Amino acid sequence: IQHWAQPQHKDWYAYQGNMAHAQAAVAESLCNRTGLEFEPADIAMTTGAFGAFAATLATLVDPGDEVIYVSPPWFFYAPMIAFWGGVPVQVNVKANDFDLDLEAIAAAITPRTRAIIINSPNNPTGRIYPPATLDALGGILRAGSKRIGRAIYLISDESYNRIVFDGRAFPTPVAYYHASLLLYTYGKTLLAPAQRLGYIAISPSIEERDSLRGAL
Repeated sequence: IQHWAQPQHKDWYAYQGNMAHAQAAVAESLCNRTGLEFEPADIAMTTGAFGAFAATLATLVDPGDEVIYVSPPWFFYAPMIAFWGGVPVQVNVKANDFDLDLEAIAAAITPRTRAIIINSPNNPTGRIYPPATLDALGGILRAGSKRIGRAIYLISDESYNRIVFDGRAFPTPVAYYHASLLLYTYGKTLLAPAQRLGYIAISPSIEERDSLRGAL
């Protein structure tokens, strides 16, 4: 922080867009951590996770579109969905182990469903959704997209993906479903919320890759 806080040109503290070296660093890190082939152009730098959600919802959601979110949630999911004209659809986790209720998610999909928000490791339950659950979720979203005739996007909130304990591994939901966007903030892991630095990463397997790059 001390190094990069030193102004290196006259616009150093002006409003910034995407910086190529930052996009490249994020893409390389994600490739190494997930095994997925992210490219720098897949990365949109944001002002933290809040900015990432705002840009993602503004890009994906039309008025009246439904966005499923898992409860208990981060408290701003529903207000942000509503702000962009969407309809928040709450689906509760299983009470016994806080895992995703896949049957309830499948039942919540309608012709107006546009996206689902998955937060793993989850705030506030701490649950890391396991590969079997994520694989089954991917199948439900693929079937749902085919049934309603348009893509249901998975918005993967991974704000806590480096905060895991007891030797546990973190599987990214993006690896189990093609139409995914990964959202991240550095504020949690680095204990630096005031820095407001994060990103959106478009899944390398998403069909509308080029158009989403431009839209974001």
